[in-house]
Amino acid sequence: MPGSPGTRKTSLVKQVSEVLRWPMVSVPASSIFEDGFDRMEARANRVFGLLNHLRGCVIFFDEFEEFFLARGEDDRTGLRTLADEQTSRSEHASKAEAPGDSDGSRDETSKVRDSGSSNMYMSRTIAAFTTSAMLPRLQDLHDQGRCLIFLATNYPNKLDSAIKRVGRFDFTITVEHPPIARLMEYLRDLNPNTLRLTDLEGINSQDIKKLLAAVRQALRKHETNIQAVKFTIVEEMLRQVRPIKGRTPEDLEKNATAVLKRQLRASEVGNPPELNNL
Repeated sequence: MPGSPGTRKTSLVKQVSEVLRWPMVSVPASSIFEDGFDRMEARANRVFGLLNHLRGCVIFFDEFEEFFLARGEDDRTGLRTLADEQTSRSEHASKAEAPGDSDGSRDETSKVRDSGSSNMYMSRTIAAFTTSAMLPRLQDLHDQGRCLIFLATNYPNKLDSAIKRVGRFDFTITVEHPPIARLMEYLRDLNPNTLRLTDLEGINSQDIKKLLAAVRQALRKHETNIQAVKFTIVEEMLRQVRPIKGRTPEDLEKNATAVLKRQLRASEVGNPPELNNL
């Protein structure tokens, strides 16, 4: 399940679990390192050994990219690019030194370059070993055919191509921020979790309907410029438009639009962008 951060991939898996009425078993990456890096192999055997005994469950691997990093020529190319960049910076620094220190600078530059390349090579070698060790475990879990298995990732380009083959994962479900049309459906009737997140629990249902109508109208007016919006933006609009009781729909819409514009201004001054495809 590739997708940008904040697209609610975890929530989607939970929903699948609820619809199937199967328990969800979340496997964080930290579970593999629980006994330390040097015990990672034994810990992985333990974790996957337990998973292989499950049946009728939804298994969710969260933030597991580092265990399935890409191997091969692409990695070596990336390593050379990083090494060349570091060499260029080191040589530039050595030219800035005084003439009397030039020999010493070259020696130090060489040491830095060799050390940096060695560290990068070692890091990628460890990553390739980890990927090679994890793929058979994932294959065995898949071949059991007893559970649904999901792997969420914010960085699909990092993953080794072998993990994307049929037989390890049979489908790719890309999860991105919802378009305006989908948000209109989301804003027709809020679920209990959203009511809690936006501090709307206990508020009169008629007031909530007025608020939802105002937020929908504010988003609809910007639909031509915005193709997709983060859920967090909508939740912030719902949270900040206060008070609700006694205000006209026009006032509520004006306030919702102001919150939306503040998010746009924040993205213009270098803060993390909150809206996509502007």
